[in-house]
Amino acid sequence: MIESLQDAWKWYESVWDLAHDMEHLAGCCDTPEWTAAMMLDSRLSKRTAAELRDMANAILDDIDDLAVLVLFSVFEASVRAQAVADVDREVGRISHVAILRAIEDLKDAIENGSFAKVTRAFKRMDTDLTAQIDQIRKFRNWVAHGRRDEPENRTNPKDAFDRLSRYLRLLAMTSSPGDEPSEKLTSPRKPPDT
Repeated sequence: MIESLQDAWKWYESVWDLAHDMEHLAGCCDTPEWTAAMMLDSRLSKRTAAELRDMANAILDDIDDLAVLVLFSVFEASVRAQAVADVDREVGRISHVAILRAIEDLKDAIENGSFAKVTRAFKRMDTDLTAQIDQIRKFRNWVAHGRRDEPENRTNPKDAFDRLSRYLRLLAMTSSPGDEPSEKLTSPRKPPDT
């Protein structure tokens, strides 16, 4: 299950590696030895080298864009959860009914409203990084809504991972001074060559 940026990166690397492995294996499948081996497997016996190559290429054509979508979606959930936790921590002593109702509305807006408004609230942490996050958000939206026209800001998975990780670390330090981020964020291994 993908629950963190690290999980999302691992998924991306796994799919990328498997697709390239299948593309490579497809090149080997035209030999008599491979053809005989594939015929022993009920699933693979129905595949041709050309089909394996086409399926691998179909994955590879879209994997980078989909990886950014997945990375950003996990990031967005993490930021929203952190923002709600921050609100809960700050309002723990409030008991006024009207203020508590307003806080519930605020939490609902954080959890379900415009994510651009959520990141705008944290803009003072790092204006430049927040702008970079908004660029990734716009690219994610472009992918999620059918990739019509040209993207405003093309983003690759490695840059997205690095920026999103930096933002989460900064958010954790800002939200809970002195605390370590709940998710250990380390740079992924060398990104796949694209």
